[in-house]
Amino acid sequence: RGLGDVYKRQELLPEEFVVFDFGMNRSYATLYFARLSGCRHVYGFEPVKTTYECALENIGQNPHLKAKISTFNVGVGKEDMEIEACVVNERDGVSSFSEEFIDTLALETEHSLKREMLKVRKTSDLMNELVAHDHGSIPIIIKIDIEGLEYDVFEDLLMSNDVIQRVDLIIGEYHFGLDRIQPVSYTHLRAHETLRYLV
Repeated sequence: RGLGDVYKRQELLPEEFVVFDFGMNRSYATLYFARLSGCRHVYGFEPVKTTYECALENIGQNPHLKAKISTFNVGVGKEDMEIEACVVNERDGVSSFSEEFIDTLALETEHSLKREMLKVRKTSDLMNELVAHDHGSIPIIIKIDIEGLEYDVFEDLLMSNDVIQRVDLIIGEYHFGLDRIQPVSYTHLRAHETLRYLV
């Protein structure tokens, strides 16, 4: 099932929710969620500066939604670090920290790829910082599309014992199969009583 179909399934959404958009890209999903009446806030994360600036421009075209959106020019992973990423010039905001993912792409030219050093934050720390002061116990939705680094995020979140308990729904992509998630993390995922879906 494509992500477009998943977004149409609003019966999956809790009555009220906060969204963490990991891999905000140009803010398409961020704006989609922000316009929903049950959404209290969207936190969007995009590490590539040019893509991030495009996201800000798109959000600026929707002034009625701006108050519901906070954006961050950082990526997410399992630790704080700076890491080299591959950015595909001709694609719609496509970038990845994973060489394996980049190798799966059919690049238009040999000059399609450029490399940048990007900032990454430890996902659980970042989420704890943001939800500690806001939104009480409102359920969290994670939208994740970070081109191969999703396994680091899953591992970090599923080994944490605090913020993951508020996650109600995960919507996103994984590129190399669920077996890439460490067995102990997958056990936590299956045992997590409040997480209703992994799509």
